[in-house]
Amino acid sequence: MTRSDPDGIRAHFRHQAGSCARMGSSFTAQVCNLATDHLTDDTRSGSRVLNWIGDAGPDALALRFAGALHAVVLKGMDTDLAAIYPPNGPIRSGDALWQAIQCALHVHDDFIHDWMELPPQTNEVARAAMILPALQSLSARFDRPLALYEIGTSAGLTLQLTSFGYDYDGVLIGPTDAPVQLSPEVKSAPPLHTNMPTVISRRGCDLNPLDTRDAASAIRLRSYVWPDQPDRHDRVSGAMALYAADPPVIEQADAAEWVCGQLATRSEDAISVFFHTIVWQYLPEETKKTIEQALAGAGADATPQAPLAFLGMEGYGNSGYALLEQTMWSGNADTDGQKTELARVDYHGRWIDWHA
Repeated sequence: MTRSDPDGIRAHFRHQAGSCARMGSSFTAQVCNLATDHLTDDTRSGSRVLNWIGDAGPDALALRFAGALHAVVLKGMDTDLAAIYPPNGPIRSGDALWQAIQCALHVHDDFIHDWMELPPQTNEVARAAMILPALQSLSARFDRPLALYEIGTSAGLTLQLTSFGYDYDGVLIGPTDAPVQLSPEVKSAPPLHTNMPTVISRRGCDLNPLDTRDAASAIRLRSYVWPDQPDRHDRVSGAMALYAADPPVIEQADAAEWVCGQLATRSEDAISVFFHTIVWQYLPEETKKTIEQALAGAGADATPQAPLAFLGMEGYGNSGYALLEQTMWSGNADTDGQKTELARVDYHGRWIDWHA
């Protein structure tokens, strides 16, 4: 494993600050910029950041750092830091904020150091609005129910997408009284209809699955939701309530092993949909290769009665947006195994631009 150089790490923090600002979190952008300018190695946590073992970008190091500080606040460990964190007050000057952060780094050094061990688990609920049009299209095309399998599901909140309410520029789908209501900006409309697809099973895997009925797990999930974005926190709260009422099946497992196991037992009368959202970058290359090979192998036996789909919503280089892509197998030699770009979408589900 290679060690990142400090200059590259500071450049990563600066880049993440720009991304946070573009996605509506001036506060998290400020935290990242302050760390870029002022973080030193006089604490275990500071030294771990500046001497990061791995690749800071794919490892989302800046988000790990920001999430650790937010966790200190959410756990009630530091009243001084909490006092200047949203929503408790207006954003203070950089000097005041960094002074509070610096104190927290010394007082809670071991906690912050250890918190960064695991990658972020954002589980952004609004990404469901990016996935739903693809699921509707599959359901309409094959006239079959869906069996959903999420790779890197975190807390499984996105697996509850058929319980959410949606408004696509006036096209209403799902319950209007659901605790989660999503209304992305529609730049180019996907093919939509008002019927929610039928889902017969919901399963997911994660190396560190979170059960949000557990207080510690709920805090870990919330720590990566930027503190100055109350709408996102409200969506997480609504999704947690739905989870508590009807939790999906989530297993702690290696992604490749889990996919292979699920493919071997998939339904013979449903559309098996394996999907992931902002997860692929965290998987080792060998794991990704194994998953792709397993899907292609299983796809060779797919039929119109039991089709197989692979959906991915992942970042597209430094474009500032993500691509929603689909690979399909249904016994059609002309199209099976071909990856199709369905849409360009916002990382946090704020807008969708469908062009398939």
